[in-house]
Amino acid sequence: AALAFLLTLASSAIAGENNETVTKYSLWVGAHYTDFSDYTKKVGEYNLGNEEGLPEFAGKIFSQSSNSIFRLFGHYYDDQNIYSTANATVSDKFKAAFMYRSLTHRDGQDMLTNLNAREYLPNAAPPGLGGKTLTHEVLDPGADYDVHRQEIMSEMELLLSKRNNVRMMAAHRSILKDGTEQKISNDHCYGCHVISRTGEVETRQHQFETGIDADVKEFRVGYRFGYRHFQSNAPDA
Repeated sequence: AALAFLLTLASSAIAGENNETVTKYSLWVGAHYTDFSDYTKKVGEYNLGNEEGLPEFAGKIFSQSSNSIFRLFGHYYDDQNIYSTANATVSDKFKAAFMYRSLTHRDGQDMLTNLNAREYLPNAAPPGLGGKTLTHEVLDPGADYDVHRQEIMSEMELLLSKRNNVRMMAAHRSILKDGTEQKISNDHCYGCHVISRTGEVETRQHQFETGIDADVKEFRVGYRFGYRHFQSNAPDA
């Protein structure tokens, strides 16, 4: 079972007068503790796996003036579980948003004990005797697998001309993964043998998009261009 305790320590807000900038903010500070029992890799599937108390905090900022809005939010759970967003709007001329998300995933290990099969030979005496047998081998029993996933997103929109409402947009997204996972492979010759081992994870995915839109009479027309790149730096073996 997993236990956690949370405590709010502070929350405050400040507001300006009419037609002035209004700013509100809040700060949350606390801690959490997880006590592992039973199958810890499932109870702590999205935890670092440390049986100890860890600090935790979050904060919000909101600012608004006559023609602009700004928001900021961040939540720190541990050094691999973080979430933050920020966005800004300046009248109808400019918009921008940013997001960062980080989490760790601890996965259990399949011991392959459910693999039990043998080839059936109808002409054998007695029928079914002999044939190839499926065997398995776990090279890293008790291994801990965990993958740290980070995601970064940003996008912006800019008004280029009020005439025909011409706007340009650009967006970016990156997904970074590092850690280890279970790799299962099989060999086939005189028999079938399934092997489980630890495999490294180190992938990088980047996506970019840009475009332009405009009003042409009663239609909204535009063009979008996108590019996506994926790369794995983990060894094959």
